[in-house]
Amino acid sequence: MLSAKSIIKIQAEFKLVSNDVVDSIINDEITFEEYWNQYRSVISKQNPDSYANATNEKKIEIMLQRAMEYVNKHPNVKVKGYIGSDGMTDTALLLEDLCSTITGEAVFKEALENPEIDEIDLVDQKTLFVEKGGMTIPYVDKYGRRVSFPSDEAIKTALNKLMEDGNGNTPQFTEGIPILNGRTYKDKHRVNAVHPSVNTKDFGAFDFPITTVSIRKSKKTALTIDYFIKNNSCSENMGELFYCMGKTRTRNFCIGETGSGKTSLLGAIARGIPYDKKVILVQNPTEIFLTERDEFGVNKRIVNHWEVREDEVIDKSGKKATMENLIANALRANPSVILVGECRSPGEFFQTYRAAKTGHTLFASFHSFDAEEALSRAAMELASNSGASYSECLRMVAGSTDFIIAPVRYFTGERKVKALTEVCGMDMSGKLILNDLFRYKAEGSEIDEKTGKEKMKGSFIQTGSLSEKRQELFLECGIPKEKIMKFVLSNEKQLAI
Repeated sequence: MLSAKSIIKIQAEFKLVSNDVVDSIINDEITFEEYWNQYRSVISKQNPDSYANATNEKKIEIMLQRAMEYVNKHPNVKVKGYIGSDGMTDTALLLEDLCSTITGEAVFKEALENPEIDEIDLVDQKTLFVEKGGMTIPYVDKYGRRVSFPSDEAIKTALNKLMEDGNGNTPQFTEGIPILNGRTYKDKHRVNAVHPSVNTKDFGAFDFPITTVSIRKSKKTALTIDYFIKNNSCSENMGELFYCMGKTRTRNFCIGETGSGKTSLLGAIARGIPYDKKVILVQNPTEIFLTERDEFGVNKRIVNHWEVREDEVIDKSGKKATMENLIANALRANPSVILVGECRSPGEFFQTYRAAKTGHTLFASFHSFDAEEALSRAAMELASNSGASYSECLRMVAGSTDFIIAPVRYFTGERKVKALTEVCGMDMSGKLILNDLFRYKAEGSEIDEKTGKEKMKGSFIQTGSLSEKRQELFLECGIPKEKIMKFVLSNEKQLAI
C-alpha cells in the first residue's frame, strides 16, 4: 500500500497539489496557524466542566497551563518559522507566541510597548504596518519575521483584550455594529476597527474574512513647545508666538493631513494656558489631557475633559453627548478657553465658529491643506449648515479667525510647521487678507551624517510682521512689548486692521 507521502509525490508530478503543500507534508512541517488550530481542538476536549462559566482571567489561566502541557508533550512537531539550525523546533519561542496568542497580545504587544512606534495599521490578518519615526513600514518581530494573526477570530480576541473595561465588558463589534471607535483600557490608545461584514474580501487564495484595525498610540509624556523647537519642527520665534497664543484671547486653528502632528502641537500650545484660566476640552476621542495633579490628587488646573459618546452621535434633542451639543454646552459653563479636538461635520464647524464669535479663547483642528483652503472649507461647511451664502460665510470665518497653524509630515517622516499665518479679514472686493508670519522653506533633502537617514534640507524664515491689531491684543493680555517685537520685522510697514 502506498504511504500518504508517496501519494502526495505522485499528485505533485501531475501538478494536482502545489510544491508548498508537498514540502510541508513530506517534511512534516505545519504552519503556526495549523499548530494553533490543533492546539485549540485538543484542549477544548480537556477543559473541565467549570470552564464555560469561568471568568475571562480564569479561562486564560487554564489555556496557558494547557499550552505549556501541549508544547512539552509534542516537542518534535516541526512548525515553520520555529525550526533552528539543528533541525529541531524552538519550543520556548513556540510557547511564547502561543501564550501571547491566547492572551490576545501576540501581535500588538511589542508594538504597543515600543516607544518608537506611534501607530499600528492592520490591513488584514496577514498584513501589518507600523509608523516609526514618521515612516510607515512593514512590522516585524524581534526576530525579523513579518508579524501576522493566525486567524481573523484572533484579531477580535486581541481587540477584546485591549478594550476590556476592567470589569469583563467589551464594546460591541458585530456584523450589525461594524464600526468600533474607542480607546484601550490600559493606556488610552485610540482604536478604530471595521468588521469583516464591511470589508471586501480578497480573491483567490486569500478569500478570508478581513477585519481592519488602526491604533493611534497616546504619548506617555506630554509634548511641550520646547520639544518641537529642539526637534527642529519649528523655530524659536515660532515657539514664542505659540506661547503667546495660550495667554491671549485669540481664535486659533491647527490644520493639516492625518499624521501631520496637529493634535500633538495643539496640546503643546494648550499647556501654555495660565493655570487660573478655566479650560473646557471637547474631543472625539480624547487625545489631549491637561490634568496635572498635586501630591494630594488635586488638579492644579481648572479643566474639564468632555468626550463624545459614540452611541449618541445621532441626536435631535440637543441634550445628548454629541460633539455639537458639547461645544454648545461649553459656552454655558463659563469657560475662559475652549479646545475642540477636531471639527468634522457642518454642525461641528457651526458650533465652533459660534464659540469663536463669543470672545472666548479658542483652539481647534481640522483637515485642510493651507490657510486659504482651511478658511474655504470652514465657509463651505457653515454654508451647508446655515443656509447663508458661501461668500457670507467666508467673510464670517475670516473675521473670526486669528491664526492658522499648518504642520506637515514630509516624505522623510519629519514633521514641521510649514506655515504660521495671521488672518486679517477680507477686503472690499471679497479677497482674503492673509499675513504669513513664518514659513518653512524646503530646499530638498540630504543624508544625515550621524544617522545615515534622509532628512529635509531647509530653514524657517520670518516672512511678515504681526499686525497692529494683534500687537494691541497681546499687550492687553499682558505680553511684554519686547517679546511682541520679536514678531515684527524691521523697516516694514505695519498692517493696521
